[in-house]
Amino acid sequence: MVPLIVGGIVAYRIVYTVALLLLMGVFYDLWGSAAFQAIALDRDTHAYAWPVFAANAIGQIGGLGAFAWWLAAHEDTTPPRYLRLENDAGAPWRGAGWAMVGIMGLLPLVQLLGRLNAALPMPNDLREADAVQEALFSTVLSSGPLAVNLLLLAVVPAVCEELFFRGYVQRRLEAGGTAASAVVLSGFAFGLYHLRFTHLLPLTVVGMYLAYAVWTTQRLRPAVAAHFAYNAALIVLAWRGFDPGTLPGGAWLVVPGMVVTIWALRQLTATDAAPAA
Repeated sequence: MVPLIVGGIVAYRIVYTVALLLLMGVFYDLWGSAAFQAIALDRDTHAYAWPVFAANAIGQIGGLGAFAWWLAAHEDTTPPRYLRLENDAGAPWRGAGWAMVGIMGLLPLVQLLGRLNAALPMPNDLREADAVQEALFSTVLSSGPLAVNLLLLAVVPAVCEELFFRGYVQRRLEAGGTAASAVVLSGFAFGLYHLRFTHLLPLTVVGMYLAYAVWTTQRLRPAVAAHFAYNAALIVLAWRGFDPGTLPGGAWLVVPGMVVTIWALRQLTATDAAPAA
């Protein structure tokens, strides 16, 4: 299983790198190492942010989404069935609403875990790398076109990351172990994939929530919808001037937020669960 997860991440990085080099070459006449040097030196204005984010989306489509589909085709003659994308009695998005409500309730806990994660001892190199990435995200999310940001950073990741981590990886983990271990391990793999070690804990919790939604409904679309809602909420908050790493309010929202999440998951299980595949 580990080689397959690593293979997906490597495939994403390869497609991302090729796309980034082509975009930098075509639009800025910066080819090869010159492109990477220009991006590395541009840490203040983030003038090359858009090709980075566009290449990231292309990498996710080719290296995660398409790769997951190819892997699923080797497991089942009908990839959508293996990836839990089959229509459900004419209502393919059944359960999506409850999954979205639940992840919105999870946001205060995710923000609190992010602050705790950032306080843990960590090598300075990792902190600096995360700080650079955080600055890039903040600049783009607060100034870029909202529709483009939602497409590149909410729609594409919601579809492609779910196809790979919850569609394929989790299905394979369930086949080789228990449902609980599949939820935990796929969530952890999801956290590691982002390579943001000051955010590893909250991203893992988000991944575990999405994995549980897939397991309890035996469908992928509720997780896709929840993933989109989570990313879109942070994008819209940043566009409105809030720091993407914080939410209005405080830690006191964690308990009522968890009540909402547990209630939504109970509704999801009670009204939208499908027979186990």
